[in-house]
Amino acid sequence: LASLSSDKARRAAISQLAGKVDLPVQQVENVIEFYEHAGKCAYAAKTALKAGMTERAEGLYNKVVDNLEKAGKFRRAAETALSAGMKKRAEGLYKKVVDDLEKAGMFVIAANAALSAGMTERARELYQRVVDDFEEIGIFESAADAALKAGMKKRARELYQRAVDDLEKAGKFGMAAETALKAGMKKRARELYQRA
Repeated sequence: LASLSSDKARRAAISQLAGKVDLPVQQVENVIEFYEHAGKCAYAAKTALKAGMTERAEGLYNKVVDNLEKAGKFRRAAETALSAGMKKRAEGLYKKVVDDLEKAGMFVIAANAALSAGMTERARELYQRVVDDFEEIGIFESAADAALKAGMKKRARELYQRAVDDLEKAGKFGMAAETALKAGMKKRARELYQRA
């Protein structure tokens, strides 16, 4: 380490070697403190974790999550909390993400976020709302897609049927056939492809 030409290079080397080779604790601690004071708490936390300083890493990860949360970056805060093993904290942050998206009227994105966060019941409720909204304005294929994501297979099939009917009435036989195929209506799709 002494042969490295700059402090930056030494810090990078210590950060990379932490946990792989025996390094003096004070050297590792100095690197962690440098990163922390430079506002790079994520680097500090990773270095602490590699060096086996789990309590120090937890504190730093909490700081990272706090900073992301204060900046309004709830999704990144939730992902960081989850990757750092702070499951309860991540759940609360994901709930905030979903709430904010829902308030903004971004129901599809909110439902997708809820689903990826493991909030299946909440995702189902949001997808239900998406299905209802799309159906109300006559966008049946999108309504059917959302219904499928929510596990509402029967409703999805009915909506795909309506989408196929509308496309067929409009003379868009190719699109109708593709939608029918997507819905598993193979016989109907063949008939529509023949008319296309």
